[in-house]
Amino acid sequence: MRNKKIILLIAFIALVILGIFLTMLLNKNGQYVDNGTDNNGNKEVIKGNVLYMKDWDFYKNESLGLSIQHPKDVDPIEYLDGANQKVVNFKYDNKGSSSYSLTIIDNKDKKFENDKYRVIYSNPNDFNIKKETVYIDDVVGTRYIVDDNAASGENRADDIIFEKEGKTYIISAAIKDANFENFYRTFDFLSD
Repeated sequence: MRNKKIILLIAFIALVILGIFLTMLLNKNGQYVDNGTDNNGNKEVIKGNVLYMKDWDFYKNESLGLSIQHPKDVDPIEYLDGANQKVVNFKYDNKGSSSYSLTIIDNKDKKFENDKYRVIYSNPNDFNIKKETVYIDDVVGTRYIVDDNAASGENRADDIIFEKEGKTYIISAAIKDANFENFYRTFDFLSD
């Protein structure tokens, strides 16, 4: 009887350890992982490097092969044409201009250069440009944060630039707010 209890206890412990191991393995391979609550009280869930905001709406475009989430009081406005550049602006209902934009550039000829793009309008005497590596749906990108050199350190622009399959993607904040960090992290390629 005592041996039977020991065998059952060992089997139970082995099952618990196996369950923990499988859970960790599945979470590392792109399954959803609960990540708690953000500063705005929204529940965050992450799949790989993609953030999912439960209380936000989706902009999804099958022909471009992407989706991105946005706050409910933001409207996506498409400027899609047959040219090499496609733009979707995201405008808050209560603001006169767009707050965020998503630009897709056909860049198979590599004429678009990220670092040159970011400094076109930025005079180094007037602005600080900070670069950092970010991951957008498992694609490595560069984040350019531009602020003025004044004591205020006011943020002037925030761009995330990354490339995939001959296209360059730019996610920008013209009017940066607390939601931009979550906004760019919700970008998802539909084919993955």
